Amino acid sequence: MKILWVKAGGLVPLDMGGKIRSFQMMKALSRKHAITFLTYYQEHSSDQHRELENIFDRVICCPLSIPDSGTARDRIRYAKNLLTWSPYALSKYRDRAVARRLRNLVLTEAYDILIADFCVGGVNFPWSAGHTKILFTHNAEAEIWRQHYEAAGNLFWKFVTWREWKTMLRQESAYVRRADHVFTVSDTDKEYFSRFVGL
Repeated sequence: MKILWVKAGGLVPLDMGGKIRSFQMMKALSRKHAITFLTYYQEHSSDQHRELENIFDRVICCPLSIPDSGTARDRIRYAKNLLTWSPYALSKYRDRAVARRLRNLVLTEAYDILIADFCVGGVNFPWSAGHTKILFTHNAEAEIWRQHYEAAGNLFWKFVTWREWKTMLRQESAYVRRADHVFTVSDTDKEYFSRFVGL
């Protein structure tokens, strides 16, 4: 099979559980299938993604100009995002050039399966493509934001976490309904995501 795997936030270095899980799954799949790996992430000087070309059939890197968390530029982008219905944790990765590149890929390449890795992988994902689409969820992100909201100590952080919780819930629900299949990593997450499609 020919698989297009889309991941936001980069893959290497393998310093987080989600990255390690994705890498091991792709590496195993690449033994029998052709993997095109497209990733978009905050640009940085120590980018190691080209090394993955030795493992996967094709690697497409899309470094983005995303401001560091807490900087003035980050706060301005967050303020602008308040005018949308999108969680900032996802929308900061939204990029027209990446979305256009993905659309062109699915139009010109004969992929059998398209995989959005994490909900943030769905931000620029070609959901309208007529291919089999898989959403690979590593966490119930809205639930994590709900927990942050319940633990928040001041009104500002209470508002920030409440908004991320509610908008993430809306986004997760939309992606689950648009996917043909949803992969989860636990029975708890399976039950959580099943409610979006009435199971």
